[in-house]
Amino acid sequence: MVDDSVKSLAGWLTDEHARLVKARFGLRRYVAQDVDAFVADAVARLGLAEPPEPSWVRAVLFRTVTDLRVGYDVRAVDALLDELAARLVATGGGPDLDPRAAEMISLVEGARFRRSRVGYDYKEVDVYLAEVAGALARGHRPGPAPTFTVTRRGYDRRDVDAFLQGQRFTA
Repeated sequence: MVDDSVKSLAGWLTDEHARLVKARFGLRRYVAQDVDAFVADAVARLGLAEPPEPSWVRAVLFRTVTDLRVGYDVRAVDALLDELAARLVATGGGPDLDPRAAEMISLVEGARFRRSRVGYDYKEVDVYLAEVAGALARGHRPGPAPTFTVTRRGYDRRDVDAFLQGQRFTA
């Protein structure tokens, strides 16, 4: 029999997912199909009384879209995932993150860089930072920063380099 708290968590997640608004415009959006698939998987796990670990929720990576394709607002989805992870901890779904790792993940996810006519490729930097956040959420130390491609338009190299040199990514 499925535990009532886990069953209610599945219902809550389904309701909150339904409230997310799909949009074609905005700075950064997660690909809608990726978010929908993750939520369906999480609800299925909850329905089987096999609640996912909070670290699994925090480690999920979604592709981002900036063109006219439909997507969900990054901040709204991240807030939903944070709340889901917190509720999983409250229902005994596993240990929460080490506070230092949670702080580091927040810092990485909040990183913003100036744009430059010549800079590091946007996608490469974003993918690396997502990998760093995922590794920290799983309790692992992230790998070293790759050598980013310099492109005509990208993130300011000095900003990215200063951010990466100022961080010690430890879990």
